[in-house]
Amino acid sequence: MVNRDYAEKQDLWSEMNELWINRQLRRRKLRLSALAMVSVLLMGGAFLYKASIVPQDPLYLQVQGQSLEVETSVKNSPAVDLDQRDDVIEIAETLSI
Repeated sequence: MVNRDYAEKQDLWSEMNELWINRQLRRRKLRLSALAMVSVLLMGGAFLYKASIVPQDPLYLQVQGQSLEVETSVKNSPAVDLDQRDDVIEIAETLSI
């Protein structure tokens, strides 16, 4: 009789252990699914945000609300040997999430 009670208790404990393991697996799958959904939503939002930005002129004509102008004193200067270089403005776009 003692052996039968002990065997029944072991069966109950193994069933409870299996139920606990299954519950933990379901919780882990749920967390991973939620994390994947949030990641997809963030990436989709970033894509839509990037697509909604109006493309700017290639030379980005305004810096902090002020338009760039070429100084007329350099153009009209009497120095002939002045080294004239092309003005280049580089634009670096970063996307931070």
